[in-house]
Amino acid sequence: MGQETHPIGFRIGVTRTWSSRWFATKTYAALLHEDVKIRRFIKDQLYHAGIAKIDIERSANRARITIATARPGIIIGRKGSEVEKLKNELQARTGKEIYLNIEEVIHPEFTRAAPTSTTVWRRPTRPTAPSASRSGSSRVRCSAPRPGKHEVDRAC
Repeated sequence: MGQETHPIGFRIGVTRTWSSRWFATKTYAALLHEDVKIRRFIKDQLYHAGIAKIDIERSANRARITIATARPGIIIGRKGSEVEKLKNELQARTGKEIYLNIEEVIHPEFTRAAPTSTTVWRRPTRPTAPSASRSGSSRVRCSAPRPGKHEVDRAC
């Protein structure tokens, strides 16, 4: 049996950064659970927006949440109304001052979450793999309907 390393843990500090950036001593567990609840709430509310990642930075009574998404217009809404609703809901849940940053993912087919929620509804999975490989991705994971529901890595 091989000793495989986790790909995210292997890259943290070298090519990737942490998804939560804050320091705590006694309140570490409470803040960690709050981060998990924030991420779960945002993903549940905005499942159709193609969220690729959520970064949380904290200081004292403030939290800066950066949402990387394939479809930022859905999160922002008309004249920023949807983002204000989301911000107010998060402030009510956490009791802290929340700053929201919305970033657009330029190539959503390279991210893990975006193709499953945005690209696939526009076109079937098979054309997504070749278009991703033409754009520069080396491997694409396809979760097509297969016997036993196994996912397949394709090198196109």
